[in-house]
Amino acid sequence: MTDVSPADALAAAATGPAERRIAEIVAREESAALRRGPAALLKAAGAGPLDLDRLLAAAGFGGFAELTAGVRAAEDRRLTSPQARFGARLGRATSAQDLLDRAAERETENLTATLDALRANGALELAAERIVAARRRYVAGGGKSRAYAVLLSADLAASMSGVTTVDGATVRPLDVLCDVRAGDLLVAFSLRRYTRATLAFAAEFRAGGGEVVGVTDDPDAPLVAHSDVAVVVRTASASYADSPTAVAAVVHILATLAAARAKGARRRLDRRGALAESLDLYQEN
Repeated sequence: MTDVSPADALAAAATGPAERRIAEIVAREESAALRRGPAALLKAAGAGPLDLDRLLAAAGFGGFAELTAGVRAAEDRRLTSPQARFGARLGRATSAQDLLDRAAERETENLTATLDALRANGALELAAERIVAARRRYVAGGGKSRAYAVLLSADLAASMSGVTTVDGATVRPLDVLCDVRAGDLLVAFSLRRYTRATLAFAAEFRAGGGEVVGVTDDPDAPLVAHSDVAVVVRTASASYADSPTAVAAVVHILATLAAARAKGARRRLDRRGALAESLDLYQEN
């Protein structure tokens, strides 16, 4: 992450009066000013399209969309707590339709940006390879992230053995760490506000000789330092809660890639299906 906010970058790059007015409006209203679009911004600033083009180029932005994305990301990083996000996003009067539109737009952006980045850097393929190669596989997450850990554990266990959810109750981190060795792997979920217990568990697991696949929400998040492979997802949101959409998609794809590489996955799935039928576990449609 850069320490210079998009608004500061615009202010530093502005030279003429019109450019300075654009930068001032963005600094004052940020995402609200940009959400209305470039034409409304120019009208409010008494500026023209060429003023905006020159300012964006001088500040290092590839266009208005890139500026908007940068402002949203900077705002999101500042709003670290649910109450702060509620005040900024839901505390103001807004129609249900406007909120729906903003939420749908943000979720689509999250999913597209996350999958594009992960396809480009190969992190998901590397993570799946390490999961398949491991002797024992542990999955953990604290707070809300525990739900993602349970979801991944359930999907992985369907196609391979040796998958354990470290839930802190029936399976405790302390018990796992006492026995960790080379060939063991931990998939750790740590999303802001980054529970200390998960970070400590991942650090000790790796120090004990195991490998860590970390799923987190920022390249500079604390879990990255303890990960052999870091899978970074976007969780930007129009709500008081960070978005789960890209995280759930990554869990699904990671389990799919692992199952495709796991020896005996088809046999295990066939056996599970036969047992489920024999035990009458599910209500047929």
